[in-house]
Amino acid sequence: MPIIPVKTTYLAMSSAPVGEARKLQREDLLLLQAKQPTAAFYRFLYTEVGRDLMWVDRGFLNDPDLVKEICDPAVTLQVLYVSGVPAGYYELYAEADGSIRIAYFGLMPDFRAQGLGSWLLDQAIYEAWMHHPTRLWLHTCELDSPAALKTYLQAGFVITHEETVQQQIPD
Repeated sequence: MPIIPVKTTYLAMSSAPVGEARKLQREDLLLLQAKQPTAAFYRFLYTEVGRDLMWVDRGFLNDPDLVKEICDPAVTLQVLYVSGVPAGYYELYAEADGSIRIAYFGLMPDFRAQGLGSWLLDQAIYEAWMHHPTRLWLHTCELDSPAALKTYLQAGFVITHEETVQQQIPD
């Protein structure tokens, strides 16, 4: 796999949002926690969400190592279903320093540009703050969806720093 320089932007939120999480007027949405997910199910989510975004990191893990990561008690995996079909997910990771990181977040291509991304991010933010972290943070890069950084900023995150990292990308 080729390695290219990629600008990565780190964002954080230092206090919980005011009010309640946004609601969508759709009865076909279900957000369900995947407890003890299998490697195959997680790989499906990860691959389909990240296929056109060059997500590769978790693809390097063998099944036992992947299951160890995703079934860690510090990890919460929430899967969005639209009319019974998996549409996306977010993964929260409770860090040792008291912060929570949105480790992975995204929608499958067929479900993008429908307003679901902002709604799903809102759900992740409110769930994370229910655990009273010292801060909520995430990172995105220029390989992510063009709307990602704007969506994070609109949700109340602020840029803390940027760096260029060497990233393996699929051929």
